Amino acid sequence: MTFLSEPGQKPYRVNAGKPRPTENAGTAYAALDVSGASLATSSDATHCYDDEGVHWCHLIDPRTGWPVNRPDEAGVQSGIATVTLLGESAALLDAFGTALCVMGPEEALRWVSRRDGQAIMVVWQSGVPDYEVISTLPEGTWELLDPAYHLAGQELR
Repeated sequence: MTFLSEPGQKPYRVNAGKPRPTENAGTAYAALDVSGASLATSSDATHCYDDEGVHWCHLIDPRTGWPVNRPDEAGVQSGIATVTLLGESAALLDAFGTALCVMGPEEALRWVSRRDGQAIMVVWQSGVPDYEVISTLPEGTWELLDPAYHLAGQELR
């Protein structure tokens, strides 16, 4: 999706949908200010089903043939739940978002740290009911709306 704006126009306020419901009201985990940019989100939240407490999605890891975020040997499900990117090309951002979801948190964070100037927000579940958020979006242009989503120990800038 592309958000065009005239010079001096206020940015669009866009809500980022929760990849999983939480105990808190509302359907958004964050709000972003977007102006003169394309936005793309990839997530394991849609085109999915839940079976016996496991969330299975349409994003397949080509290295394993399994959906991303499948439970480990101990039954703990973790991994990237959603990625939102801002930039020029919605098609390119969509491809990056899907690739980041498949990469998993460690590889994705390394990739993001090497992308100087790329506006991105990554949310992952770390085996607990809370979600960790890393963002390179400029300070003051976004906010977290749900306390189940919190900043990870670091922000990439």
